[in-house]
Amino acid sequence: MQKNNTNILQNILHDVSRTFMMKSYAIICCFAALLLISSCSPEVSLCRKFISSKDSIKILLLKTDNLYKKNLKINADSLPESVRDSVSLANSTILGKIKDKTFAELVYNGMSDEIKKSKFSVYIEDSLNVFMKMTGKAYIFNLTQIELDEYFENDTAAQEIEDKVYYQDFVLNSASINLWFDVSQLNGDQDKKRMLFSSTSISDDVNGHFKRDFMSGEIKFFYKRKDITEDDVYQMAQDFGVTNADYIFDYFMNEYVYLKYKGKKKIAYMHYDPVRKMLSPAAYDRFIFM
Repeated sequence: MQKNNTNILQNILHDVSRTFMMKSYAIICCFAALLLISSCSPEVSLCRKFISSKDSIKILLLKTDNLYKKNLKINADSLPESVRDSVSLANSTILGKIKDKTFAELVYNGMSDEIKKSKFSVYIEDSLNVFMKMTGKAYIFNLTQIELDEYFENDTAAQEIEDKVYYQDFVLNSASINLWFDVSQLNGDQDKKRMLFSSTSISDDVNGHFKRDFMSGEIKFFYKRKDITEDDVYQMAQDFGVTNADYIFDYFMNEYVYLKYKGKKKIAYMHYDPVRKMLSPAAYDRFIFM
């Protein structure tokens, strides 16, 4: 994906992904809740069969060292292209402090280390020649792009005191990671290649409450605020790498169920928690199909 196309796409991705999440959440959860009432439902049984199966899937996990940074706090498009990146970074709180290669490696290493704990046979770029000679179920998961966005997010605290609701507005610093993957089957039909997207975010943390100031008699909001730091953003990168390893497992598990029904039945997208060994509706904690 070219960078200019990505910039156009990213301007609407936050709204698109949030719309997808909000609309899909209720539908998926309601459907999946009914599905999970019976632990013997065909869909759940197929998920369990996939989890317990000894049939291994081979995955080549490719990475990128490139990190695209976007400061949404300013209108970068109005700046001359020659100074757009430097001005954006200079006016950021976090982006300018993040090292591209370190960030990208945290995402990839978190993902590869976690997926290696699964039943999949995982190969990295150094094993490309070996992997290309594989037979059977072999797939290429190519992390084509990593993007780190910085932006403002509005938040409001509300509390009822003496039959009156009090509000306090905040402007929070926020950062989000956006990942794009190309997925294809080795020696398969390249026209069936899929693009997957995932995203997560963190924000400043505000904890507080309203109470009466008896000196003035006014209701005031007392709070503590913890601003996000570069260490928080690096930790988010590693944690989200681990999360995407779970998304990869869920992708193949749900694909297995879908193929068993030959696409003739609408099924809930499920998530498997390898730590708790539990199945549950994925809701919006999953890949978005682009």
